[in-house]
Parts: sequence; structure tokens; C-alpha cells
Amino acid sequence: MSTLLIGVGVIFCIALALIGYMVPMIIGGVIGSFFGVAGFGGAISGAIPGAIVGAIVAMVLKKNHPTSGES
Repeated sequence: MSTLLIGVGVIFCIALALIGYMVPMIIGGVIGSFFGVAGFGGAISGAIPGAIVGAIVAMVLKKNHPTSGES
């Protein structure tokens, strides 16, 4: 079950990287690695969810931030 969830997370991360959210994913992954759940792989178990959360936060900030061309 754990392998299936990691596989789904990796595919989701690849999709986010392809649409332009690579930098927020890297930042979220690094921050998430510090919050890994003990007994489930430590840093690795927190990196994938951290990367996904980082990309989602970037999407929300990008969506709510007006562009410089609009007034």
C-alpha cells in the first residue's frame, strides 16, 4: 500500500513539474523532509507530501496575485 501511495505521489509531482511548478516543489520537498514521519522512511516520507503542498501553495498564490498588466 505504501508503494502505491508513493507511486501516485511521484506521478502527481511529475505532472506538477511539467506544468511549471518545479521550484515550489523543490522548496516544499526540502521543507517537508524535515517533517518526515518517524518509522516510515524519515525524510523521504515527508518530501513527497511537502513537494505537493509547496506546489499547491504556489498555485493559490499565483491565482490570487494580480499580474502587473492588469489594473
